[in-house]
Amino acid sequence: MKEILFPVDFSLQSDGAAQYVKAYARHFHGRVTLLHVLESRDYIFTGPEFDGIDVADLRRRQRTHAQHQLDGYLLEEFPPEQNCRVLLEGDPVAKIVERAQQDGCDLIMLPTHGLGPFRRFVLGSVTAKVLHDASCPVWTGVHLETAPPSQAIGFSHILCALDFGEQSESLLEWVKRHSGGAAVTLVHAVPATEALPEKYFNIEFFAELCRMAKDEMEKLQAKAGTDYHSILRGGSPAKVISEAAAELGADVVVIGRGAAKEGFARLRAQAYGVIHTSPCPVISV
Repeated sequence: MKEILFPVDFSLQSDGAAQYVKAYARHFHGRVTLLHVLESRDYIFTGPEFDGIDVADLRRRQRTHAQHQLDGYLLEEFPPEQNCRVLLEGDPVAKIVERAQQDGCDLIMLPTHGLGPFRRFVLGSVTAKVLHDASCPVWTGVHLETAPPSQAIGFSHILCALDFGEQSESLLEWVKRHSGGAAVTLVHAVPATEALPEKYFNIEFFAELCRMAKDEMEKLQAKAGTDYHSILRGGSPAKVISEAAAELGADVVVIGRGAAKEGFARLRAQAYGVIHTSPCPVISV
């Protein structure tokens, strides 16, 4: 992860995410690009209250102010001589994704502005759209305004969630390439026992599902040449993953989002649900 893109909006969440960005850049010897996108909102200037106002001059002032903010933001954490600062105008999601592709970024790191348990259902979130559109891995997390200092952030234990979909093999290979000296644990949520009425649930059937999952996990590890410890549990993916991450004290959860790119419904139900319940940040590959 040599090229890290860090979109910033100067919020408390960005301040917290910066501690993780600094820690990752140090751990992987990466270069950071701080990107701020000045959103174009032409409709704001169409009301009668803007009659007689020089809109072009107003926009110039906005750009000057944004550039000043960006130039002075987190200078101690990201010295200008070692990192890059970029101001763009337009749609934030489009500009973030375009810049990541242009720079060949290995990772986009940005917070999600969680506003309670129903935020996962909001389609307008920049984070949700970046998760859907970006071709490179995306790191994010909730409650980053309370992030620890970068010196206290480790990368020693990775929890990798596998659903045995088409992207599972490439996901496991990605983890292997980037784990370094970190311990890795694999986790799989066996189809939810709690989703079935108790009178219809068959213990032998669940045991067979677990056996099949164990076989699939062993096949994946054999292909990747890994021998990581694995956890198989019944329940919803978000619940199983968050509980395992808390028990292990994982520093980061890694999940696949290839299938989620088919539509927002799948994304909200899986990747975003995991992100909102995880006790640690999540990398979606």
